[in-house]
Amino acid sequence: MTRTTGPPPGTPADGCAPSSPGRLPRLSSGRSTPRQRASELHGQVAGMIEHLGQQIQGLLEELRTVADPEAAELQIEAVTSHAAEQVATATARVSRAEQAQWRA
Repeated sequence: MTRTTGPPPGTPADGCAPSSPGRLPRLSSGRSTPRQRASELHGQVAGMIEHLGQQIQGLLEELRTVADPEAAELQIEAVTSHAAEQVATATARVSRAEQAQWRA
C-alpha cells in the first residue's frame, strides 16, 4: 500500500524525530527504539557482570577461609570478640539509662 497523504515517515509531523543515517528514530510516545533498549540492556548486563565478579571474589575468600581451619578459627574469634564488645556497650547503655531513671 502506498502512502499518498501526509509527511513522509521519519519527519517530525509523523510523531518521530528526524532520522539520521544509521540511527533509529525515538518514538514520540516515550517508547525507546530497539537500539536504545539494547544499550540499556547492555548497561544492565555490564553492571550485573561487575556485581557477579565481586560476589565471586567474596565467595572465593570465604572458601579459602573455610578450607583453612586456622583462618576459620581466627575469624570466629574476631566475630565473637566483636559481638562481646557490642553486648558490653549495650549493657552499659542500659545501666546508664536505669541510673538516670532512678535519679529522675
